[in-house]
Amino acid sequence: MKTLVVAAVFILGVWRTADARTCVCGATWEGGDVNVRSCASTDCAILGLVSPGECDDYVSTSGVWHQIIFNGQNAWIHGDYVSGPQECGGGSYCTDSQLCSSFSSNLKRGCDGYGCGNYGAGRGTRAHLGWDIQCNGGATVYAPFAGTVVREAFPYGDGSCCDTGFLINGSGQFAGHSVMIFYCEPDRVSMPATVSSGQAVATHRGLHCGCYGASMTDHIHYQVDYYGTTVDPASWIFCN
Repeated sequence: MKTLVVAAVFILGVWRTADARTCVCGATWEGGDVNVRSCASTDCAILGLVSPGECDDYVSTSGVWHQIIFNGQNAWIHGDYVSGPQECGGGSYCTDSQLCSSFSSNLKRGCDGYGCGNYGAGRGTRAHLGWDIQCNGGATVYAPFAGTVVREAFPYGDGSCCDTGFLINGSGQFAGHSVMIFYCEPDRVSMPATVSSGQAVATHRGLHCGCYGASMTDHIHYQVDYYGTTVDPASWIFCN
């Protein structure tokens, strides 16, 4: 079995509000409210409370603390009591983009002989940092949003037939977001390439080329970073 090499993608620049929202949400095991503080310490003043399921815009992470926008101001919340940064919203934040030509909508890879394809699924000693989207070998892979395809991205670094992919940096409402899509050859564009949402970018190699056995559901891997922090994009890509 191959080991996926996950490279963090850091985009230089200061944080700014994007139309596509990245949030953290209150999620304590006991179901209680979580203190929001003026700085990243339990010694700092309490500005208010976040209830379980309540979401606030994410800014950055410092150690175990997340910086958020709370009631219009910068604030901090302890990471032990909230979800990890995740894409939130749907509606106008939905990419509304078919990622693979094999299917008219984005289909999740479930669990198969090699594991499960959801964000956070176990991968030995680490967690899966993206979503696996069903896609057949030879299918066209499309840009999830407008942006720039900046380079190739290699999931394994071993030169195998499925060690292919690309990195796209978002623009407009997706500024600050970057996506790595693995297991496809970016042969439909010349990099760097400015692309629109839904534009053909790559061809899926197919995972049964010698990388994996027949019990692996053929798919592409979709992973999102927001200013260097990996986030769960489920509400974007499965919103229709």
